[in-house]
Amino acid sequence: MLRAALFSFIPLALAVTPSARWGHQAVYVSSQQAMYVVGGEVNSSGIQVTNDVLVLPVGLLVSYYVHAD
Repeated sequence: MLRAALFSFIPLALAVTPSARWGHQAVYVSSQQAMYVVGGEVNSSGIQVTNDVLVLPVGLLVSYYVHAD
């Protein structure tokens, strides 16, 4: 319950795939275990400069190593 209260201020957009972009900035914030992607240009009816802020919570990702024999 406390965890839900801590993150209740973050707006969520579920099941939305961000557009491919270039010219953006990205930073990893270790205390949040998240990567933030800011801005960039997208090709949507011509080139459009955005001020989007996208958050990838990498602490929830699972990584594994596959050993090739």
